[in-house]
Amino acid sequence: MDLLVIGGTVFVGRAVVDAALARGHRVTVFHRGQHGESANPDVEHLHGDRTTDLGVLDGRRWDAVVDTCGFDAGTVGASARLLSANVGHYGFVSSVSVYRDWPAVAVNESGRVKEMSDEDAYGAGKVAAETAAEAAMPGRVLVSRPGLITGPNENIGRLPYWLRRIAQGGEVLAPGDPDEGRQWIDARDLAAFHVDAAENAITGVYNTVGPPDQFTMRELLDACRDVTGSDATFTWVDGATITAAGIEPWSELPVWLYDGDADVSQTWHVDVSRARADGLKARPMPETVRDTWEWVRAGADLGGYRSQYAVPEPDPVKEKAALNAAR
Repeated sequence: MDLLVIGGTVFVGRAVVDAALARGHRVTVFHRGQHGESANPDVEHLHGDRTTDLGVLDGRRWDAVVDTCGFDAGTVGASARLLSANVGHYGFVSSVSVYRDWPAVAVNESGRVKEMSDEDAYGAGKVAAETAAEAAMPGRVLVSRPGLITGPNENIGRLPYWLRRIAQGGEVLAPGDPDEGRQWIDARDLAAFHVDAAENAITGVYNTVGPPDQFTMRELLDACRDVTGSDATFTWVDGATITAAGIEPWSELPVWLYDGDADVSQTWHVDVSRARADGLKARPMPETVRDTWEWVRAGADLGGYRSQYAVPEPDPVKEKAALNAAR
């Protein structure tokens, strides 16, 4: 199979390239050339800015495309229209953030989606991009809606945050209910699902994350301690105390949302039964933790690129304040 990957040098795109190459497919990557290039000599690189110039793609043929970096109807629609005559299958990486009622309500693929009038421009933009792709290539589009994505090459740094902090050892602030379930998807498993879809012409909309209650926060932090060999101890602190210390859920303390907030109470209850029935697999959480730690220890090379949503380094002053307040 000849596969085009739009945005294939960072995180999810990189995982798609690796998955396709491992199966013997021929891969072309279309990107701006700003975030490094795969060292694999079998990858063809086409440089261009998808928002202004798709000319380098014009007239080329591929069996399938995986679009990993589309955020609005204009750019995704333009790509899909240009490729529609010469590509059989279009895989689009969207987001579970498209759902209007999530994370206050558990959702499946039939859930209401956001509109451009909603405040969340990211989620509404992803909805519009999904619609644009389907309009350009009706019946040939696979839309994945992942939740939290983790694994090696993560340019946001949520799992690396916990690995680095726990590796430092000592008393570690552990947030909220230790036995509350979590669900995420390793980027490599998301990539495998997209390559499967391209190979088998699977279309439609799928929530793509691990199963609800895939693991608990306690299990995650224990796994981080195990792989780092740290002497860290965990002090579990309630959400009110954490936020009173000036620590923001999610953005400063990743993989945790304030337990007392009803608006986020169903964050970890996304129904993925449809995707799992059609082949989505989620590897064990400790495997993702182990492989991500190996990548972090090796230097966590992202070619100088960090996402605009990147998690800051741990703040020892805020952490100490929360721990002291909890005593």
